[in-house]
Amino acid sequence: MGYSAQSIQTQPLTIKREDIHTFDLLLDRVEAETGIGGHISWCGEMKAVRTRNAFHTTKTVMEVLRDYGFEDVEEQDNGDIVIGCWGGDKIGSSWEPMWNALGEVIKHQAYWVMMGEDGDLWGEAIVPGRGRLQFGLGDHLANLDPEELYDKHKQSLIQ
Repeated sequence: MGYSAQSIQTQPLTIKREDIHTFDLLLDRVEAETGIGGHISWCGEMKAVRTRNAFHTTKTVMEVLRDYGFEDVEEQDNGDIVIGCWGGDKIGSSWEPMWNALGEVIKHQAYWVMMGEDGDLWGEAIVPGRGRLQFGLGDHLANLDPEELYDKHKQSLIQ
């Protein structure tokens, strides 16, 4: 069946034009590690995707991202690719390797808040020069101290 998730808060992820080829090559690693074109039936094998796109790297990368479940995937006028959100689909076994690959090419700080079909919350963050970090949010939310939160908010308004 798989595990469905949706992004509930996102910041756009930008793959710079000069890093698209590197990301394309990283997709080979994602495929090798998890069979993105094999047992994940909704994604084509990288060889087939590249052939279908006449080895046009940007088109190949955009097709894989869309097939995988990312939405609002657009090529900018300057040649960069921007990823807006996750489409609320099954994340599949390639979730980890795909985010790790994104963490190697995204050159700006960004985070997404994700919610699974069971209500589990987690974050995906990309920190330039460090890569991707996944972190749980459920424990943070369950242990919030409303008074401390209120005091921090009031203090920030004063400054």
